[in-house]
Amino acid sequence: MKKKILILGSSGTLGNSLVKILKKKYNVFHNGLIKRKINFNSKNKLAKLIKKTNPNLIINCAAIINLDYCEKNKKKTKKINVDLLKNIFLVKKKNKLNFKLIQISTDQMYNRKNNLPSRENSLTYVFNEYTKQKLQSEKICKKNRALILRLNFFSYEKKNFFHWICQSVLNNKKINLFKDIYFNPLSITSLTQIISTIVPIFLKNKVYGIYNLGSKDFISKSNFGVYIIKTLKRYKFTNYKLVKSDNYLKTKRPKNMRMNTSKFQNTFKIKLPSIKKELNMSIKKISVRI
Repeated sequence: MKKKILILGSSGTLGNSLVKILKKKYNVFHNGLIKRKINFNSKNKLAKLIKKTNPNLIINCAAIINLDYCEKNKKKTKKINVDLLKNIFLVKKKNKLNFKLIQISTDQMYNRKNNLPSRENSLTYVFNEYTKQKLQSEKICKKNRALILRLNFFSYEKKNFFHWICQSVLNNKKINLFKDIYFNPLSITSLTQIISTIVPIFLKNKVYGIYNLGSKDFISKSNFGVYIIKTLKRYKFTNYKLVKSDNYLKTKRPKNMRMNTSKFQNTFKIKLPSIKKELNMSIKKISVRI
């Protein structure tokens, strides 16, 4: 009998992609692919969904990730970014259910000094309300032995850094690229494939806690953007400027989000790709579309 997986946040980029790849091997349930069909602020509706599907695994991709919005709407965003996790585990306890949970988290709490990559036990920093909420949600998950994936990803979907750069090139729109912010993201294609690979391992074994999941090397956001621009060379785009982030961002955020991913690679026996490989694959895909 196929295992049952419930994906929350399935109308978002990651959740939507996970539904598509996981439904090949599992009975996958979700809360809507185009838009959210269930109001997560309603404890009763959430409980009804979980009890009805009775999943072996919940993957929680639901989150409000707009940093500026989180600053202005702390109570509203906390209901999704924190309280949702509380309610999921309350439903589990009250109804004596036996599902496991994978929580999708972020690299936004890392900012190690001397440009060093952060490990899972490195000091975390609260730069903004979003970071604060994600750390609170992680605390809830750790108490309930969930698997927490701190990650960053890019895709050719709207409201994504990769998409924004590509569209700026195509439309010859002037952009500023931050030369002082570093990260090691994965493409949405690789990320969903990796998560689908670790799902059976997680279901079978006692693996829980925090894991960094990203590409094996690091890059500045400016070099990330410049690489895309140069690879799309037929568009001859030069309308960009390399700048420091402090003068352009409304909400304070970290600059060194480099993650050490050795724990993930060693635990799950997966070799993570380089950023260059990820970018080449993604640019090749979108070149067919544009």
